[in-house]
Amino acid sequence: MNWLTIALVALMSSAVILLLILRNRKDKKDLVNKLNNDYPKTGDHTNDIETDELTRNVH
Repeated sequence: MNWLTIALVALMSSAVILLLILRNRKDKKDLVNKLNNDYPKTGDHTNDIETDELTRNVH
């Protein structure tokens, strides 16, 4: 009787952990997609100032 209970609890615990892992992967993909769509990269980099240029102009 004890071994049956232990096996049942272990099986249920494994199932819960597996479901949590699968859900976490799905949520991570959704978050990455949302962040990529909310903050798109700009294609115009001609107006960007390099850090070397900033330090040269200070002196």
